[in-house]
Amino acid sequence: MIIKKALFIILAAALFIISGCSGAGVPLGATGPPNATGAIDGQKIKLSRGSYHWEHKGLFSTTATVADAASPFQIAKELKPISVIQGAPAEIQFSDKSEPQLTAYLWKEDARGKELAIDEKQLTLPSEAGEYVVEVWAEWPNGNASYTFVVEVQITRD
Repeated sequence: MIIKKALFIILAAALFIISGCSGAGVPLGATGPPNATGAIDGQKIKLSRGSYHWEHKGLFSTTATVADAASPFQIAKELKPISVIQGAPAEIQFSDKSEPQLTAYLWKEDARGKELAIDEKQLTLPSEAGEYVVEVWAEWPNGNASYTFVVEVQITRD
């Protein structure tokens, strides 16, 4: 009887360990970074995810997913600009409620340009009129991702 119980415990532990290594039961979002949204003056915006690197650590292995995408400037060609007033703040949020380290850049042609001021989850958009491609770079302990959106800054007349 004791031998049967010991054998059962050993088999159950082996199955538990094997299923942990197979990737079965990987939490949603573990194979890639979360989706990002923003809010500018009450307008909800969806950020378009670009390239990313994401790792999932299992019991005995680590799985890495690397996705290469077009540059933010190229992604922006498919996005509709959001009209905003000059100097408006944009608050960035993630679908999993995480708070990664954020950096934001303006894009000119096919290269990163000026870095935007960012305080916590809010970045300050440009104050000069025009259309701007904005890249938000997010870094978590298990990976990083690029997100893009486009704004059309309008000058306010007082």
